[in-house]
Amino acid sequence: MQRERLFVLQDLQNAQKNKPAPKVHTYISEDTHGGKHVINMSFMIEKVDGLNFANYHDDNIKRADGLWQETCLECFIGLADGGYIEMNIAPDGRYALYHFSDYRTPATPIQTDKVTLSWRADDNDNVLVYERHVSLDVSAVADLLPEQTLVNPCAILNIKGDLHYFAVSSAPVPDFHDKAFWQKW
Repeated sequence: MQRERLFVLQDLQNAQKNKPAPKVHTYISEDTHGGKHVINMSFMIEKVDGLNFANYHDDNIKRADGLWQETCLECFIGLADGGYIEMNIAPDGRYALYHFSDYRTPATPIQTDKVTLSWRADDNDNVLVYERHVSLDVSAVADLLPEQTLVNPCAILNIKGDLHYFAVSSAPVPDFHDKAFWQKW
């Protein structure tokens, strides 16, 4: 099974106000070679004035809650049993993985020893975008992924002190957990 797709995320508030917003793209692919099952996610965010985007550092790689209260890159991944995984990553390297059995219903936490998260960050002052690349080795739980997976790549960006919510589509009040707005992958 090999899948890949580029998603263009929209600023959900500015779309209603017709204001310019940074361009945000997420590319999701999978690699099933060598007995492994890896989901790769690349987030590309246009640099704009006032965007709070922390520099990545290996020392920051640790689990942290509440990342959605600041600049945070997210992806929701549907599971075969109807549940889903939520992955949050902060630009500086902090992350969180959550497991839900149903809409906003927490399930048994994901054992982080069963998944492997690896990072690559491109922080270069001479480029026009910020990039974060995350690979999630889900080999130990790959049987939970259906052939036609629903995903919801999204982002929360702190721009000049205001949180902006980005997704391919959403309800009028942003709710990234609402599967009605998730995308086929």
